[in-house]
Amino acid sequence: MWVSAITLASCGKISTNSRFIRQRSALALAQLGSCCTDSSSDEQAISIPNGGELDVHLLELDTKRVVHILNDLRREPKQAFSLFLQLKEHGFQHNIESYMSIIKIICSWGSSMMLESLLLELIKSNEDELGFSISALLEAVSGLVEVEGTSSLGKVFDALMKAYVSLGMFDEAIDMLCHTGRQQFVPCIFSCNFLINRLIEKGKLDMAVAVYQQLKGFGLSPNVCTYNLAIKAFCRKASLEEAVDVFREMEEAGVNRNAYTYTIFIEGLCSHRKSMEGYEVLKAWRASSDPFDNFAYDVVIRGLCNEMKLTEAEVVLSDIKKQGLIPGVYCYSALIHAYSKAGNLEKAQALHNDMLSKGVKTNCVIVSFILQCLCSMGRLMEVNSLFGAYSDKGILFDEVCYNIVMDALCKLGKVEEAAELLEEMECKGLVPDLVHYSTLINGYCLVGQLVDALSVIDEMKGKGFEPDIITYNILAGGFARNGLVREALNLVDYVKAQGLTSYVTTQNKIIEGLCVGGKVRDAEMFLSSLEDKCPDNYSAMIEGYCEGRHTLKAFQLFTKLYRGGVLLKKRACLKLLDALCTEGETVSAFVLFETLLPLEDYLGIKMYSKLMSALCKVGDINMARRVFDNWVRKGLTPDAQMYTIMIHGYSKMNCLVEAFKLLNDMKSRGVIPDVVTYTVLLDGHLKWSNKELQDRSCTREAAMLESLIRREMLDMQARPDVVYYTVLIDRHCKLDDIEDAIQLFSDMMDGGLQPDTMTYTALLSGFCRRGDVDRAVTLYDTMLSQGLQPDEVTKAVLKHGVIKARKLILRQFACGTFNRPQKSMAHNCQSVIDLQKQSLAAKFKGPSVRAADAKGMVYILPLSTAANNLDLRKRETLCVCLLHLELLASSSIAKLMGCYVVGSAGSKEMVGLLKTKLGFDEAFNFKEGQDLDATLKRYLPTGIDIYFEMWVTKMLDAILHNMRLQERFVVCGMNSKYNLEKHEVSTTCLVLLLGIFGD
Repeated sequence: MWVSAITLASCGKISTNSRFIRQRSALALAQLGSCCTDSSSDEQAISIPNGGELDVHLLELDTKRVVHILNDLRREPKQAFSLFLQLKEHGFQHNIESYMSIIKIICSWGSSMMLESLLLELIKSNEDELGFSISALLEAVSGLVEVEGTSSLGKVFDALMKAYVSLGMFDEAIDMLCHTGRQQFVPCIFSCNFLINRLIEKGKLDMAVAVYQQLKGFGLSPNVCTYNLAIKAFCRKASLEEAVDVFREMEEAGVNRNAYTYTIFIEGLCSHRKSMEGYEVLKAWRASSDPFDNFAYDVVIRGLCNEMKLTEAEVVLSDIKKQGLIPGVYCYSALIHAYSKAGNLEKAQALHNDMLSKGVKTNCVIVSFILQCLCSMGRLMEVNSLFGAYSDKGILFDEVCYNIVMDALCKLGKVEEAAELLEEMECKGLVPDLVHYSTLINGYCLVGQLVDALSVIDEMKGKGFEPDIITYNILAGGFARNGLVREALNLVDYVKAQGLTSYVTTQNKIIEGLCVGGKVRDAEMFLSSLEDKCPDNYSAMIEGYCEGRHTLKAFQLFTKLYRGGVLLKKRACLKLLDALCTEGETVSAFVLFETLLPLEDYLGIKMYSKLMSALCKVGDINMARRVFDNWVRKGLTPDAQMYTIMIHGYSKMNCLVEAFKLLNDMKSRGVIPDVVTYTVLLDGHLKWSNKELQDRSCTREAAMLESLIRREMLDMQARPDVVYYTVLIDRHCKLDDIEDAIQLFSDMMDGGLQPDTMTYTALLSGFCRRGDVDRAVTLYDTMLSQGLQPDEVTKAVLKHGVIKARKLILRQFACGTFNRPQKSMAHNCQSVIDLQKQSLAAKFKGPSVRAADAKGMVYILPLSTAANNLDLRKRETLCVCLLHLELLASSSIAKLMGCYVVGSAGSKEMVGLLKTKLGFDEAFNFKEGQDLDATLKRYLPTGIDIYFEMWVTKMLDAILHNMRLQERFVVCGMNSKYNLEKHEVSTTCLVLLLGIFGD
């Protein structure tokens, strides 16, 4: 590239002076005209001939006269060169003598650019037209040595060699180099470097190394650039020992290494999966006096990420920060890409946030890694929302990002939104390609809109894009998935007619599509109908079985084919193994694993890990260990993930001695444990010790283990993540060390980690376990404010905590030790209710909401209470227990406000009256059947939010079991109990309501 830049610059310079050159050349041409007219007088005045006159004069010119004029211009090399070229353009036949003349002039002035240009045109010319060969010219130039010394010869040889190299004529260039050796002439080291560099760029590494090794034979002393090129060539050849030898030879030769020397050496090590060795070289370089380049950090981190040694890569990242440097975007990009590829979205996002906090700007490439990770994890809704969030922040997305989001929308069935995104992309000046259109076609096929899919094909053809075999395969799969078998078969014939040789893949897509569409029998028939079945067709059938969740059928077919000597595609075998593991068919999975063992290329570390994980999940730790040991027997080193899977398995089985042995083995092999490894080890031990909390020695042992792991993590520079903190918080909550749990929660946030739903749930559980509903609700409020949506576990934990607190109040009331709670409890509960109201209002917003979708609320209240205490709203559900004039009035108000009203009565006649005459949406007889709990669940499946006690204890008990998390209570008396001498459980409602709402 630098050579091209110099050439362009020089051409520009010549162009600038072209007017002056033409003027002087015209005088020279005029002199030629004069010479042709009167050869006896060189001093005669001359006139400038026009083009026609020049042509006439050229007929009378000979080499002697041209050489004579060129010699007269020897002090004006540019004019001489221009004249030489113009004569050639007008048809003058230059020979060796005239070439020698202009070469001597150019060499005397040291104009290498003109000399290279001259020789470049000479090489391009036909020897028959020239009348002489290049070798003949070289022999003539060699004669200059005796007259003018080696200077001119060296310039000619260098220029000629560069000309050959520029034209890619490497054999001729090397012959030139050898020719100089035979002439006892030492070539220029810069020309040799130019040759070696071009050979490396063109991938001719053996030739490059050969030239380097011959340099000393020519009497040349390599300079730092030569050594750098040699290291580069050896590294690309994977000859790392030779590269190390060159690296050492530089020191012996007294040649100072520069930053590029170290960088290409480190890059060579990293490119051959020796990134840790590259890191050691980096540290040695940093400690030396040689100039250091921070780019080397990028090279090492990228290398470690390519090897998926992500813990080690983070160690290097921490090292950068320790040096007082801010890691660059390439460091972060490599790590985010690697974690995204590994499916560790949490880590990728944490690094992204860390990058932004350091002031390093993100870009569309980094965002695309995270989007693709979300897509591969099936979190498709988040892809679109994250895309919109970054778009609002001003990130300019490229075509790749748009395609990822389009693909996510298509898989969600939102094909029209994907089509709108394609239009948006075009409006922003981005050009959709075949991939984008194929993605949209796939989306229409997934939702069964095949007419629209065909319309997209017509559109893309209209824009100059011809569908390829991938597009046709998508369409064939769509036809098959939607039961259009005939259309799919016609498409196969069309693909054949188009001359697309990979029509077998189209057949395979039809097989898979039929299986996914639930037409497994049709897929089997289609496979049977194929005349020339190939292993790929059977592979497609196995993949189709797996997609259609007929995994055992797939395994049976594999076994039959394998016994018949049919070897299937690696992808199909791995998909079958993955499906067997996922569905818990571990016995069949292990049989398949042992069958594939002799096929070295089939089983990689990913499938070993997958099988080990499945075996550990079902508790078959011994079989998992056999898989692990098999990997080791192959002479391969398990990675951190494999070790972590086994440690997790042993920890779950309470085999902690074996788990710690594996941890030590892991470190002895040079595999650095990551935070996940320590987390599963700690979690396993803590879960077993939680079962023996009464044993104080177990508690002390757990505390010692926690301290030990923390110290070791610090030594290994394994930074705790959210999962690690969650495990510890959960542990301390179960030990009732709530303050320590709160401190851990604070430490996590201070460290820049964002708690997730599980972390909040663990701490929430700790508050509820102690009956501290105030802080539990406050924490719940905080979680919602952070944009985290509680899952069912979180809601259940909070509900259980609230119920437990009420039971505690009830026991205190019964014992006479009850103290009225402070208003803060009422305030916090009302806060939760308000938050849930807002959430539900957003959820049920819009006219399409049905009554059955509305939230279930029970109102058992007279008219006055309804008017004064309840905020009835449209689409709420009202349940009225027992018939009373005021209750009927309350029900009528609720109906007018658009509520869904459910009534209960004590007879069939009354139930019929409620439904037919009084307009109730539903009604039931609470006296029929003994299971009121089931009855309430049937009529109020979403639970009870508001309860008013007025009548029946029997109904009250069932209602208490069906209360939702954010229920409300209104007290209006216990009418059915007024005349009883002994109250059964009348205090229940009074105490609960008193505890929450006070007076």
